[in-house]
Amino acid sequence: MSDQGADHEHPEQLPSPGSHHGADIGLDHATGRLIEEQELIGTLQHFRTHWVEYNPRAWALENISPLVTTDKLTKCLRTLAEARGEPWTRDLVPKINAPEVGYFYQEHERSMANSLSIISLFMKESMKDFSNEQLLQGSLTKICTRAQDL
Repeated sequence: MSDQGADHEHPEQLPSPGSHHGADIGLDHATGRLIEEQELIGTLQHFRTHWVEYNPRAWALENISPLVTTDKLTKCLRTLAEARGEPWTRDLVPKINAPEVGYFYQEHERSMANSLSIISLFMKESMKDFSNEQLLQGSLTKICTRAQDL
């Protein structure tokens, strides 16, 4: 999808949020296409008959794999912390959703604090108060609300 010819004076005619020129994010004919919603059916039909022309896996591994995205986020957060004079003590570790959240490397599963321990650092309640999913969800909501107020 491209916004060439889009009328920038009329925001309602701009491409949908998150859309880019394909070249801006590394997409080309071999990796895939960005499309508008109204193009979905035709594009899916095209992919069904032309799938052999595309090779998105290599692009995904180079650009959006857990290792790559974790490294990019680590560099960004480290730069922000250092600019604010805050200590940087440990890089982020890659996580996966397969299908549940977990760590990319098993050794991180053993060495990292579990989510309840991390959440309890930000709350007055102790971990024993997180006895069920509803309490945990409520606590996460409180943390997010406090973070938005900062």
